[in-house]
Amino acid sequence: MAKKAKVIVNVVGPYRLYGEAVVKAAVENGASHIDISGEPAFLEKMQMKYSETAKKNGVYVVGACGWDSIPCDLGVNFLKQHFDGTLNHAETFVSMNTGPSVSFFFIL
Repeated sequence: MAKKAKVIVNVVGPYRLYGEAVVKAAVENGASHIDISGEPAFLEKMQMKYSETAKKNGVYVVGACGWDSIPCDLGVNFLKQHFDGTLNHAETFVSMNTGPSVSFFFIL
């Protein structure tokens, strides 16, 4: 299947269990890979293991395209733009309340 694809969008996790086989099949067969993983260890492992093969085959591996990474990315970008100094560490906390209404709290 990966041989016929240009881009594979993987939305099935947990990625630490099921993700690597999809990334491997994609990059080895010339398809770019996009996922919604929010699993830092998986993302780092895929970068370390498959970035050279992806470069060689002219494809991309793009992880963390899901909702759980977006608030953190926006917060870090905000700090980069407004913090006069070198940002070398960021820690995030997320709390979500559900019910008749939903509230989402993000602290960076």
